[in-house]
Amino acid sequence: MRKTVKYILVLFVIGTAFVNVSKASAVSLEMTQKQKESYYKQYANIIEKVNSDQDADLELVPIEDFKPDEWIEPQEFEKIATDMAEFDFVLEPNGDELLHTKVFTTSINGKTLSININGNFNTNLFEPADRQIFESIDSITSSSNDLSWKQTGYTARLSDLGRSYVIDIGGEFTYNGITGYRGIYVEFYCSATGAIS
Repeated sequence: MRKTVKYILVLFVIGTAFVNVSKASAVSLEMTQKQKESYYKQYANIIEKVNSDQDADLELVPIEDFKPDEWIEPQEFEKIATDMAEFDFVLEPNGDELLHTKVFTTSINGKTLSININGNFNTNLFEPADRQIFESIDSITSSSNDLSWKQTGYTARLSDLGRSYVIDIGGEFTYNGITGYRGIYVEFYCSATGAIS
C-alpha cells in the first residue's frame, strides 16, 4: 500500500512540474509591448526595403491594428511582404456562371488567397444580328474570405460589338499587417441568348 501511495505521489509531483513547465513556455511565447515595438520597427524597415527593391507601394498598418497571430518572425514577415509586392491575381476556371461570379486567386507565402468578382448586367436584343448584347452594368462587386479586401472602383468598356465587357477593378487589400493595392482585369461575355459568363 505504501508503494502505491509513493508512486501516486511521484506521478503527481511529475505531473505538476510538467504543467508548470508548460505554463512557463506558453507565457514566454506571449510578446510584451516592448517586443512588439521592436518587431514593428523591423517590419517598417522591411516594408521600406521591399518597396524600394520591387518598386511597390506596400504600407504597414498601425501597430494597434496588428492581430495576435500576425506577430511573426521578421524573416517570415519579409517573405510575405516580398510575395505581396510581386504577386498577381489569376482567373480560376471554377467561377459560378449562374451568379456571374469570377474567382481570382494568388499565393502569399505558400497560402492560396482568393477574391470573388460579381457582375450584374442588363442585356438587350440586337435585332440586326438576332442576338442579345450588353446594354449596361447594374453593379460590379468583389469580396474575399481570405484577406481584407476593399474595392476602390472600376472602369468598364464594351468590346466585341457589345458581346463583352472588359473591366478593370481597383482594390486595397490587407494581409498580415501589410496593405497593398492591386488592379484586376476581368471580362464578362454575353451569349446570343443573354447568358452571362
